Amino acid sequence: MDIHVLKDAASAIDKLIGAIGKLGSLLKSATINGVELFDAVAARRAWGALTSFTKRQVGQFQSQRRLFMPKLQDFVEKPTSDKWEAIRHDIEAMLSNIEDMTKDLEKSSPVIVTTDFYPILVGTLIERKDVLTKLLNLSEPKTPEEFEAIKSFLARYDVLIEELIKAGDAMNTYVKSMMEKGKLPKDTLTVRFGPARR
Repeated sequence: MDIHVLKDAASAIDKLIGAIGKLGSLLKSATINGVELFDAVAARRAWGALTSFTKRQVGQFQSQRRLFMPKLQDFVEKPTSDKWEAIRHDIEAMLSNIEDMTKDLEKSSPVIVTTDFYPILVGTLIERKDVLTKLLNLSEPKTPEEFEAIKSFLARYDVLIEELIKAGDAMNTYVKSMMEKGKLPKDTLTVRFGPARR
C-alpha cells in the first residue's frame, strides 16, 4: 500500500470539502438575497433535469453513511482480507453511481450549464471519482502507519459527507424559496439529504 497515494487522496478531499462549501454558500446567498439563478421557465426545466441527479446523490450519501463508512471503520478496528475486498466492491459500486450522475448532468438542460454552480457540481464529481479510484487501487493496508493513514482518510471523508448533505439541504431551501415566490410549481420535488450531524 502506498501511503503517499492515500495522503494525496485525503488532501483532495480537503479541496473537495472547500468546493462543496462554496456551492452551499452560493445557494444560501441566493436564498437570503432572493436571487433567481434561473428565470421562471428555465427554473422548471433546470430543476426537472436535476431531479435524477439529486436522487442519485441522496442514495449515495445514505449508502456511504450507513454502509460504507461503518465497513471501513470495522476494517480498521478488525482488519481481514475479506473485509478489504468487500470495501473494494462498495467503492466500485460508488464509482458506477458517480458515472451515472455525471451522465445525468451531461444530459441536463443547457440552462444548468450557464449557472454558477454547474462547474462546482461537475468538479465535485470528478474529484470524488479520483479520490475513490485512488482508494480502490490501493493494496490492502498491513502496517500501523497504513492504518493511521486510513483513519485520517476516514475522518476527512466523513466531513465531506457532512458538507455534501449541507449543500443538498441548501439546494432544497433555495427551491422552496422559489416555490413560495411562484417561480417553481408547488409540487416541485425536494429531497431530504440529512440529517447532518450537529
